[in-house]
Amino acid sequence: MRAKILIFLFAFLMIFSSVSFAVELNSKDLQWEPKWYKPQVLSSVELAKSILTNLMASQKFSTWLGYIPTKIDADKYGLRVFGVYGDQQETSVINLTEVRDAFIYYLPNLDRDFKWCVVVVLSHQDPSFQYFRTQDLETAQKLSDVISTFALAAGSKLYTPTGIDYFVDEKKMDKLKKDTCWSENYGAFVESVESTSPADTAGFKPNDIITEVNGEKVKDNMGFVGLIQNGVEGKESAQFNVKVYRNKTFLNLSMTVPNFNYGKEKLVSDTNQQKPQILSKASLGIDVKSISYSTDTGETYNGLKVLNIKPNSLAEESGIKVGDIILEINDKAVRDIPSMANVISNEIPVKFKVLRNGEILALDAAQSF
Repeated sequence: MRAKILIFLFAFLMIFSSVSFAVELNSKDLQWEPKWYKPQVLSSVELAKSILTNLMASQKFSTWLGYIPTKIDADKYGLRVFGVYGDQQETSVINLTEVRDAFIYYLPNLDRDFKWCVVVVLSHQDPSFQYFRTQDLETAQKLSDVISTFALAAGSKLYTPTGIDYFVDEKKMDKLKKDTCWSENYGAFVESVESTSPADTAGFKPNDIITEVNGEKVKDNMGFVGLIQNGVEGKESAQFNVKVYRNKTFLNLSMTVPNFNYGKEKLVSDTNQQKPQILSKASLGIDVKSISYSTDTGETYNGLKVLNIKPNSLAEESGIKVGDIILEINDKAVRDIPSMANVISNEIPVKFKVLRNGEILALDAAQSF
C-alpha cells in the first residue's frame, strides 16, 4: 500500500519540485521509514483548529518544499495552508471529504531539519496526495490527529491499516510460493511489517502468506484488507484470528486492530449542532471549462460551464448544477480557470452568479462545519 503511495509521490516531485531542492528532496536514495500511528480523533473541530493554530505558531512544520505556514483555513470542504519561503509563496490544499489516511514517515538521510513527513492520501476517486514535513515525531502525530479529525468531521471514511505491506509484484510472489512450496491459488502475501503496528504486535513476519481470517479464506491482498475494514466497522477495535503459512507450516496469530473511524459519529453529531460558520473554501468540487454563451436576445456571457459536480461538495450544497455557467464569485468575474482559482484561493466564497437556461441566478454559498 505505502509502496504505491511513494511511487506517486516521487512522480509528482520530479515534475513539480523546485530545482534548488531537487538533490535532497527528490533523490532516489532518500530513505522512507514508515512509522505506524493511530491518529487520535479529537473531541471537536474547534480543538483541532486550536491545535493547528498552535502548530503554525511554533513553526515546527512546513510544506514538502520547506514553506513555513503563515495562514491556515479549514472547513468541511477543505484544508488550505498558505506558506512562505523567502519571497516565494505556496498554497497547499487538501480536499477533506476525500482524505483516506495520514501516514507518518521518517526520512533519516534527508539533508533538512524537518525529517518527519505526514503523507495525506486521498481516495481512489481523487487519486492524489499532499505532504508536510515536521521537526519531530510529536508534531507529525499532532498534525495527523488534526487532519484525521477534520476529515472525519467532513464525512470522510478513513482506511484502517494493520501495518502490513503486501507483495504486488507477480514474480516476487511466484518466487515466494516456490520457496515455501505454497501451491494454492489464494492468500495475501506479506512483504514487510511496520514496527509497533498491530501486525507486528501479533507476530506477523515478512514472507508470511495469510490464508484465513476468523475462519474465512483470504482470496488475495485486497481480500484480506476488506475483511479487516469490515471487521472493525462500528467498533472501537476488533480482534482477528489469522492463519498464516510460514516456512511450510501453518500458524495461528491473534491480531487486535483499532478502528481509525471510531468516534466519527459523535464528532459529526456535535459538529452539526454547532452554529454554522462560513470559512474559506479550498475547493468547489466541480469540473469546468471556459465558454462564451450567446442568448436568443443577442447577449453574450463569458464564464465557466459546469461539467461535473462531486457529491457533498460546496458546489452541490450551494445549489450549482451541471450545465450552469458560473459568471461571478463574490461579484468578481470568472472567465477561466485561473481567474476562478485566484478568487477561491484568496477569499471566502459567499455568493455565486450563474447562468442557467438563459436565466441569471444568484446563489448563496453553503455554510460549513
